[in-house]
This record gives sequence, structure tokens and C-alpha cells, in this order.
Amino acid sequence: RNTYINPNSFTFMESAIVLSIVVLGGMGSIIGVIIAALVLILTPEYLRAFADYRMLMFGAVMVMMMIFRPEG
Repeated sequence: RNTYINPNSFTFMESAIVLSIVVLGGMGSIIGVIIAALVLILTPEYLRAFADYRMLMFGAVMVMMMIFRPEG
């Protein structure tokens, strides 16, 4: 059975999150990428209760990651 990945399977937001994970985690750091993935995937889930401010808080978390971990 052959399977393949179709580019239409991914939305723009999914592609942007994958790119953000690599940028925030650091391209040369496996641990950094894992931590960035956990933060970027779990943060929106924890912020669902704050529906009006969820994206603002998510952006603030991303900015804090860039300030405190600029090298990844």
C-alpha cells in the first residue's frame, strides 16, 4: 500500500506553526525544537478559556521565547 502527502492536506496555519517551531526552537537544537513544539502546541489549548485574548497571549508567549531563547 502506497501513501503520500498531498500539499492540499496542510493549511497555511499548520505550515506557519511548523516554521515557527523550527525558528523558535533553533535549527541546530533537537531539544529546542521539541520544547518549542510543546509550547506552541500546548499553549493555545490552555488558553481556550480566554477566547477573546487567546491570540494576544499566544503572541506574547512567542515573543518571550524569542527574548529569553534567541539562539533556540
